[in-house]
Amino acid sequence: MVVHTNVYPKAEGFKELLTNIIRDLGDQQNHETNVKADMTTWDMYKNEYFKLIIDFAIDTLKQEVHPYPTGETYCTDAWGVIYKTGDNTNPHAHWPSLWSFIYYVDACP
Repeated sequence: MVVHTNVYPKAEGFKELLTNIIRDLGDQQNHETNVKADMTTWDMYKNEYFKLIIDFAIDTLKQEVHPYPTGETYCTDAWGVIYKTGDNTNPHAHWPSLWSFIYYVDACP
């Protein structure tokens, strides 16, 4: 597995905004997915603020992966999660997607 890390330049300014968006939507999945925590819908890629982060992730991918494959790169699913004590995510894969990314809105380094 290859892991690339990067820091979104507007991370601090987005922290409260994204947290509020995720919190306001609340748990839409009822802990019935691999995520055993409060999880939004799968279509957060439609949200303008999530889209900015997705675009940043795709740009990072294009800078880090050489040679970068031809064709369009796009996001098929994106969601937000709020973990509380005891919550977790089961190990899983995102097949058939070639790449996945995680953006931590507010996490301890």
